[in-house]
Amino acid sequence: MLSLKTLLALKPGVLYPAHGPHIPGHEAAQAHIQNYITHRQDRENQIIEVLQAASKDPNYITTTLQGLINKFEKDALDHENYKEEFMTQIPARDGGLTPAQKKAKDEAKAKAMKGLKVDGGVRVVGLDNIVRMIYKTKDEKIVFAAKKSLTAHLEKLVREGKVKKGRGLNPVILDGEVGEAKEVEGYELVGGDAVKE
Repeated sequence: MLSLKTLLALKPGVLYPAHGPHIPGHEAAQAHIQNYITHRQDRENQIIEVLQAASKDPNYITTTLQGLINKFEKDALDHENYKEEFMTQIPARDGGLTPAQKKAKDEAKAKAMKGLKVDGGVRVVGLDNIVRMIYKTKDEKIVFAAKKSLTAHLEKLVREGKVKKGRGLNPVILDGEVGEAKEVEGYELVGGDAVKE
């Protein structure tokens, strides 16, 4: 962030970013740098908001992850129903499941959701869960790539004394499936609160 603010203060007339075409003109270059700073600050604020919510409500992580998983499953079912209706012109009937299949699926889902429950709640939030909550994704490729960016933000927040590393139980999700909660390295707010810049 400091290097971006330094670059902004230099008032360049043209930018040659590592990705994409060059950005000619003083105003366009200034706007591009300012947009980048704003995006970085917004992402940092999102991290702080997740950690603040976890510090105030130990069940926030579990509740939010349950909501995300439910949404992913509903979106997948809606997509399957759409494909069935498109191909057959017959309205989908609960994803084509028999009552016994639906019951088995519901029981498997209830069992999986138990893995999200963490006795005492979650205060130290694992990096994977921070990524999932900010990016709202179950795609492991996105989680992997986004962890690099969020790690840089979190290291900055640690250096600034707003966030600290810790260990704690977190729900573990892999390939969209919920596993048992495990102890992971994660992050929490220093003093339970932080002020946005």
